[in-house]
Amino acid sequence: MRFPASYVQFLHDDALGSIADAVLQEDPLGGRDVGWLAPARFAVRHASAPGDRVYDPFAGFGTTLLAAALEGRTGVGTELHPPRVAFARARLAEHAAATRVLEGDARFVSAAPQSMHLCVTNVPYVRAEAQPVLLGHESLYAASSLQDYLDRLRAVLVRTHWTLRRGAGAVFFAEDVPTAGATVPLVAYVTDLVAQIFDYQGQIAVLYPLRKRGGSPWVGRDHEVAIVAARRRPRVCEATAQVLLRDLAAEGHPFVVFGSYGEQLRAQTGSGPGASHEPADIDLLVPFRLPDLMRLCAALQRAGFELYSWQDRVCSEALDVAKLAGRSYLRAGRPRDELVVDLCYELPGADFEVRLERSLTCAGLRVLDVGA
Repeated sequence: MRFPASYVQFLHDDALGSIADAVLQEDPLGGRDVGWLAPARFAVRHASAPGDRVYDPFAGFGTTLLAAALEGRTGVGTELHPPRVAFARARLAEHAAATRVLEGDARFVSAAPQSMHLCVTNVPYVRAEAQPVLLGHESLYAASSLQDYLDRLRAVLVRTHWTLRRGAGAVFFAEDVPTAGATVPLVAYVTDLVAQIFDYQGQIAVLYPLRKRGGSPWVGRDHEVAIVAARRRPRVCEATAQVLLRDLAAEGHPFVVFGSYGEQLRAQTGSGPGASHEPADIDLLVPFRLPDLMRLCAALQRAGFELYSWQDRVCSEALDVAKLAGRSYLRAGRPRDELVVDLCYELPGADFEVRLERSLTCAGLRVLDVGA
């Protein structure tokens, strides 16, 4: 992720970014919070590679997702307001974009954990007065106070961080908000939150033609700020992982630990040289048997995990072997501590019963013997 300068100027938007006036007139906010397509394309182009996955927790009319598609990336977005969801999906379908728009509150609905290469979003601005009738009571626009707004935004940022892969970047477009009495320093507030959750990298000034409306008596609204950050290195908490895996083993769930966490366990017992890199998640080899998978997934759900089959949110009671076939693994992620467990049921050349028989016992857990 490398940007060419500390500022960028746009004299006009990308022609593909226009939205019909009729659509904007029907929107509760009149489309006043719609960002330009050009800056989104700029961020996607410089902070990701073709084929990467880009996430937008405030998808709105789908502008960032369209930018991702036009730059050869796959987009996933979350949007709370159903009419905006419907428009974004239709807009993206016109471009045959490889994107998904999830409907829901971005504090609880998102892309799968550790699956996205980049986040790009326009942060909703804080309002002087809460207006829940506009986009729903869960919206940031419905916040009852500045602190309520920041608490809601923090929850979204925490979950967004959870969706990003090791080494992923994030770009948050924000601007200060003039009100009747004073200007809210939203950029400073958002930067502070981002720095608490992500590895803060700096800011880029984004310049536009002078806007006729808005602004304070002293400063016109002709710019915003792109706050640039990176995902913090994901780590597996040893104590938390041990408790989880031992509880699962005690309940009789069949699994074999492998990957970098398995290497770490072997090193702890002198059975191997150690992990080649610090584990970011836990890999478990499990049998591809529906009853066993359902029981294991139910246990993980009780422990606070969410389940994903690629980008599809699933639950233990509704697992379908036909839909799982060919997808190799289920991903379980727990938002509160960002712990991720991959349940690999189709590891190439890995018959489960044979691997289980030849596995080692390390720290009370069955661990794959890479030499077997």
